[in-house]
Amino acid sequence: MRKVKKRSNYDFFLKLDTSPYRGKWIAIAENKVVASGVQADEAFRKARKKYPQTKISLAKVPQQESLVLEIRVE
Repeated sequence: MRKVKKRSNYDFFLKLDTSPYRGKWIAIAENKVVASGVQADEAFRKARKKYPQTKISLAKVPQQESLVLEIRVE
């Protein structure tokens, strides 16, 4: 049986269309955007209220497009 690797919030973020959230903070839990806000603590509080026991990742979405690279050395 093949083991399926669960996607991380980071992997989800890399593939996310962030254009609706430009200039805002987003909170990601269980591979989905669960809250957003102008301030990081605002987004985190909203997310924590909805998902009190879940790992929450925060990300600041830039005003303009940016390039994110992931380099893996094996």
